[in-house]
Amino acid sequence: MIARIAFDYRAEFEKLAAVPETLAILRQCIHDAPEGEEALKGYAWPRETLIDVEQDGPRLTALGVTFTVKSFKGTLPLQTLLPDGKNYVVNVAIPNFALLSVEEVMVEEDCCTDNLQRRLNEGWRILCVCPPQNARRPDYILGRQKERDR
Repeated sequence: MIARIAFDYRAEFEKLAAVPETLAILRQCIHDAPEGEEALKGYAWPRETLIDVEQDGPRLTALGVTFTVKSFKGTLPLQTLLPDGKNYVVNVAIPNFALLSVEEVMVEEDCCTDNLQRRLNEGWRILCVCPPQNARRPDYILGRQKERDR
């Protein structure tokens, strides 16, 4: 998964870039890493960049590089949209053409796996999974195109 990250301390790059093996790993993980003599200067490293969290994240943390995930590709953080100013840990997926083709929706509450599979076999697709508070099974919002008479 691609994420925008911010580095917590760019000064740590100065000592990491001084070791050729470590510098090679940094360059593999950070696509806009500085080249040549600039690589030895902490301020030359990017403040924010994009990485593959699953592949590059573990390699960076193994080197001791600390970073903060700012956002994931294809999501929009809600903190800026909500009026109460609370810091919610929620992201909303930005819709694509598949979502725009949905013509009917339904809610399956307290849905077991067998019932969900039956709905998927009927052509319904999962639009949203709503994990419950202190309950066993989630609610699902499902959508599909209307069946046309032929």
